[in-house]
Amino acid sequence: MMNKLHLMCITVNFLRWGLIATCLVRTAICAEECPPGNNFDHVGMAKVFKDQIIALYRTGQAVDAKVLVRQIDEPPKPVPLPTLPLAAGSFPALYAARCRSVLVVGSLVNCGKCKNLHDRPASGFVVAPDGIVATACHVVTSSNALILAAMDYDRKLYPVTAVLAADRRKDVAIIKVQGLTAPPLRFSAEHSVGSEVWVISHPADHFYLLTRGIVSGLFCEYLGGRPVNRMAITAEFGGGSSGAPVFNSRGEAVAMAISTHPITTEGSKAQPYVQMVIRNCLPAEDIIDLLRGNREP
Repeated sequence: MMNKLHLMCITVNFLRWGLIATCLVRTAICAEECPPGNNFDHVGMAKVFKDQIIALYRTGQAVDAKVLVRQIDEPPKPVPLPTLPLAAGSFPALYAARCRSVLVVGSLVNCGKCKNLHDRPASGFVVAPDGIVATACHVVTSSNALILAAMDYDRKLYPVTAVLAADRRKDVAIIKVQGLTAPPLRFSAEHSVGSEVWVISHPADHFYLLTRGIVSGLFCEYLGGRPVNRMAITAEFGGGSSGAPVFNSRGEAVAMAISTHPITTEGSKAQPYVQMVIRNCLPAEDIIDLLRGNREP
């Protein structure tokens, strides 16, 4: 009787440990296959960004935002573009790799209405080695900004030390991020209406959010009476996405997220409501042109 009982205990323990081992193997496989955004702690990342940018400001390790704004109108400094191989692999692997080149770029703000300091995170992406990053120009010129900084996927914060080139009308800026070693993205100027695109951005503190869609239009937007190239896409983005990269199906950067334009209607009896949203982007060729030191007067 004791032998049978002992044998049953051994069998149960064997099955138990076998089940645990199977779960561990499955967990390891899932961790290897899943992109780094799974179960993302958005609240934690938002707090880390705010705490670090405040500490950066208080220790005096960052460049005054007013200095950066003055550099916007200086002659652009050419940046050599690296020759990069075309990425390969599954889409989840492609997304995971691209997250390493997408940054949280934002400012620390003194609103003037209270004693607290506020963070204003947006987006950006690495375009060349040694911390050369592209973002929207309005991210740099954010009102009441004290300093500008960038945080990578690993939650490490770096100060923005210079604006190397910028174009206010096209709404693009090339900035220098001190100490950043993240890999640059490969550009492509090949895009057409109907082609697949996807975006990694940080709308409303939802960091490294992936959205997919198509190029829905290529057009000119007239600003100050002069045309600016724009790309409209159906991949969603919102506040906090300015400066984010727009990728093609091969993981190449084909544009930058700039702004959204809601189309509303007013009914005689109903409140105005949004019918659709046009999502405006700056095509890659305009970013490449600025990196080469070319800017229209």
